[in-house]
Amino acid sequence: MNREKEVLLKKIEERRKEMVELGLSLSFADERVIYLSDQLDQLLNRYHFIERKQASSSY
Repeated sequence: MNREKEVLLKKIEERRKEMVELGLSLSFADERVIYLSDQLDQLLNRYHFIERKQASSSY
């Protein structure tokens, strides 16, 4: 696994944990939790983009 993917996976896990903890203490409908969810989506999209790019370059 390349370094960029490793860093992204770490950020994804950190953001997910932060979002869940905040959601449990406040509400999953709270705007701060939704903001973290959006950030998590962006990280996941970036990770999947890298995955697809690597898969297509291996053919």
